[in-house]
Amino acid sequence: MHPASSPPRNPGAPKSSGPRRGSLPQALGLFGRSLIEGPTPLHSTRPRSSINLQWLIHLRWAAIGGQLITVFVVRYLLGVEIPLGLLLGVIAVEFGTNAVLLSVFGKLVASAPAPNESSGLDRLQATQLAVTVLDTLFLGVLLGMTGGTSNPFCAFLVIYVALAAVLLPIRHAIAAAVMVALVLVTLMNVSTHIPVLDRGTVLRGWGTVVAIGLTSLLSVYFVSRVTTALVRRSEQLETERERRERRRHLEALGTLAAGAAHELGTPLSTIAIVAKELGLRLERSGASAEELEDAQLIREEVARCRRILDRMSTDSGGGIGEELVPTRPSELADLIVDEMAARDRVVVEVEDLATAEGGEGAERAPFELPRVGLATSVRAIVQNAIDASPEASPVRLVIRRASQSLRILVTDQGGGMSADDIERATEPFFTTKDVGGGMGLGLYLASSFIENLGGALEIRSVLGEGTTVRMEIPMAPTGRGVLEPRASV
Repeated sequence: MHPASSPPRNPGAPKSSGPRRGSLPQALGLFGRSLIEGPTPLHSTRPRSSINLQWLIHLRWAAIGGQLITVFVVRYLLGVEIPLGLLLGVIAVEFGTNAVLLSVFGKLVASAPAPNESSGLDRLQATQLAVTVLDTLFLGVLLGMTGGTSNPFCAFLVIYVALAAVLLPIRHAIAAAVMVALVLVTLMNVSTHIPVLDRGTVLRGWGTVVAIGLTSLLSVYFVSRVTTALVRRSEQLETERERRERRRHLEALGTLAAGAAHELGTPLSTIAIVAKELGLRLERSGASAEELEDAQLIREEVARCRRILDRMSTDSGGGIGEELVPTRPSELADLIVDEMAARDRVVVEVEDLATAEGGEGAERAPFELPRVGLATSVRAIVQNAIDASPEASPVRLVIRRASQSLRILVTDQGGGMSADDIERATEPFFTTKDVGGGMGLGLYLASSFIENLGGALEIRSVLGEGTTVRMEIPMAPTGRGVLEPRASV
């Protein structure tokens, strides 16, 4: 679902006075969002490596904050003499590298626009490995200035191994683990001695407890958050795959419908002409009223067949590319029920809750939508409700327009649906009607059409009490038009 594109900027118009790309306010805003809000919502079309890198940037902010807190606690609360200036300098450099990485993140993702482009993914993976190695070196330098392997916080190096195992390919994760081992070996031989760590066994013991505890908690937190994000992305990919599969089904049905309309159009036209001539002959020959009614019935049924064929393309997905037309809720309701044979059984309720322009009593502006396709989809659901309800029982159709959504409810008084039937109701060719009563495409096509508009279709049913089908379509923030339909993928 993509919002409607904005009109092109007039070249002669004055430039905006807002912040330019790359300006300090924009950079500070980008930093604030990354630090406070964390990674932006996932996109199913984004390569997994870009999502991993985005999380790595966010986790580095947390690591930098933890290092600062640890340094100040050790120096001022515990009174341990450490080279404060040098430590803060290393943390400042680490902060700077993450700020640079954040600023070029968009370019790195742009270098791998498609998941199947291995060269772009390799660049992203190489960047992640380089960042992991760099962070290991930064932590090694901090540990080297604060006691080396005698510092209990050496356990923090394990976090980088855990993150590498989740974020990086196996070969890169092994490289990160080797780097951690090299840093530890170096710290055994090259480090600044901190006497209090040798004399204060209690301090060192509690430091070890705190370090191992924090290492465990941070490892669990970071790994679980990243894993959850990746699982969510996998679910989005599966949803996108199902949507594409539905789209292919719709295209196939549309092709079938177009072929049927083409093949049946000629014989139906012939039947219509012959039926008309037959009616004229019967009228001239003084035939009975019953015979004239039969000839008229043939013409009416042929016309009905032509209307059905004309709608088949829309029913089968042809309405997806339909132009958006200004419509009011009452007009949509009329379009839905006008062509129904049992329209007298449909109780229509229209609620327009959108704020009217011009104050109280002013007429509300119409909203824009592909009204023929939507009306056809809803009409099929209303017809299902009529078929499911006892004879002469009314069916309720509610169309409610709010400021940012269009909601449509269809409620019948039938026998309801079981949980298994509800789960399968939107599958193609699934029907609970008797043989010959329907093809099982109405709910499937309606659901596909509404989902293509960015909306959702929900079925609620209680056995013995009836069924309600709820459709909700998002609208533009002004409430004047649906968000633009998704393009074909």
